Amino acid sequence: MESEESRPGSGASKSVPRRRGALSDTDKGRRRIQQLKAVARGIGKGAAEGCSPKPIEGRRRASSRGPKPAANAKEAQLPCLLALVVRRTDNGRHMKLPLGVLDGRSKVALLAAATVTIVAVGALERVAPSGVSLAPFYFLPVLLAAWWLDAWSAFVVSLLASFVWLAGSMSVADAGSPATWINLAVRLAALVLLSFVTGTLRHHVDAARTDSSTGLLNEAGFRERASAEAYRARRYERTLTVACIEVDGFRALTSRFGRATGEALVRSMAHTLAGRIRASDVLAHLGADRFALLLPETAAESARIALEQFHLRLTEAVSHSRWPVTLSLGAATFEVAPESADALLLRADDCLKAARGEGPGRLRHEVVAKEPPAEPTGEVSSGA
Repeated sequence: MESEESRPGSGASKSVPRRRGALSDTDKGRRRIQQLKAVARGIGKGAAEGCSPKPIEGRRRASSRGPKPAANAKEAQLPCLLALVVRRTDNGRHMKLPLGVLDGRSKVALLAAATVTIVAVGALERVAPSGVSLAPFYFLPVLLAAWWLDAWSAFVVSLLASFVWLAGSMSVADAGSPATWINLAVRLAALVLLSFVTGTLRHHVDAARTDSSTGLLNEAGFRERASAEAYRARRYERTLTVACIEVDGFRALTSRFGRATGEALVRSMAHTLAGRIRASDVLAHLGADRFALLLPETAAESARIALEQFHLRLTEAVSHSRWPVTLSLGAATFEVAPESADALLLRADDCLKAARGEGPGRLRHEVVAKEPPAEPTGEVSSGA
């Protein structure tokens, strides 16, 4: 079979015979670009498998309710690439190292830990044999301060590490030489640069887990926290409650009054909920008009009371602003937490669907009881 190719620039199309299966230079270039894109998607998929949000079966996509902030999609690429570094394999299961393990710790305690580490490394370097350098260990407290503290704290730790590093590696005769101060400046510049890069990375990681419109966690951040809380609840045999909240009539509201009114409603809901949760609770904006709430170590009866209070306060806030909408809430309390955040959100989403099926502005709370142990199906034969 012969194919015809129309060349631009000529007055009429010209037939060019070509062998079967042969590709033109343009087609080859396009195929090469597609292959490179496929490889890039494969790498991104492997990196994002543990950190990017997965769609929940049976629920509406957030894009159908309203446009999602473009900054989240762009910023979410960074922790997915970071997952290539921090993920490890444990019994065939992908897990992520807890980068936020020290979040919420006292600033004074972290500064004290960094100072003690620097002084200890300096003392060890003074007594170490000649030619043995402990210089890499000065980077650890600087990384700690840059990741979990602010920029000024990281600079102070870098300055202290530079002086101790210099004091531990020089002799008394070199104290007044110009080379000593040059070494001090070089080491301080290296540590400050390290702290700047680390602080910038932490800023982007936090931004990728944060919703830009409300300041709450986004879906990726919520899944990360929910997975950690579910693991802790299973380990210590504690109850765990998860809830999904959605606005009834949000699309009609934005169509009638505009997108700005919808964003104002979402921010009002975020402010109302954030002011009434505990420090251990996890609140997230999943997109458009949907929120998720995680209540660790909350029994079924206490969770029911708390959820009714949340629903009441949200309804009052909406009525006070005279928005023509209602709020539906679906929640599930797990006596034994599931193994994944998907299972948590899926069960809460089912409760939300049931609540909306009963009518607008309803609340539905279910308790997922512990499954009884399986009974033996047959008799165990004794040995001879």
